[in-house]
Amino acid sequence: MFRHFEFGGLPVLVRDNEACEQDATVPLVLFLHRSGERGSDGWNALRYGLPAVANRPEIARLRIVVPQCPLGDRWTEWMDSLASIVESFGSERAVVTGFSMGGHGAWTFALRHPERVLRVSPIAAPLPTGVSAEQLALALPAVPIWVMHSRDDERVPVSASDLAVTALSMNGRPPRYTRYEGLMHGATCTAQLAVHAVSLREPSDP
Repeated sequence: MFRHFEFGGLPVLVRDNEACEQDATVPLVLFLHRSGERGSDGWNALRYGLPAVANRPEIARLRIVVPQCPLGDRWTEWMDSLASIVESFGSERAVVTGFSMGGHGAWTFALRHPERVLRVSPIAAPLPTGVSAEQLALALPAVPIWVMHSRDDERVPVSASDLAVTALSMNGRPPRYTRYEGLMHGATCTAQLAVHAVSLREPSDP
């Protein structure tokens, strides 16, 4: 069950429970939605991606935070607010993941607030605005990274993720890369992929 509140000018939904609050090892997961869920009602942000499968057993114990980006805005305009949201939950760092515009936001958040990132997993995401793959690789914090994209993405070319992965690998930090074939843009944020993204909480990840 998600509860709704406002923080730093953003509607925010959070799913936690008593077990989460009592177990300090349960990570905070910050999910950034795509452009289609922008608005001010809060609840629209739940209809796609990770929030839509939050009750699956694999992720039932995770603390999931889902802010909603205002209409006409991009996540890049709300980086400081997102960092404050993470801090407000008593967490120094969070698993940061997102799809499409949200994946772009996840990359950007890791660049601007590396001290708040535990893991990062952009899904079908373009590179951060004005940042080359080489610059991204040099600036990202030393945390596990899992990149997901499809070769057949018709909206965000897979070359963005290919470039990021190549640059990270050449910089001695090869990320985990799930590169699908035959999936269109929207299909790369299925329930299965959302679960994969959150499994970055595992300490055995690279």
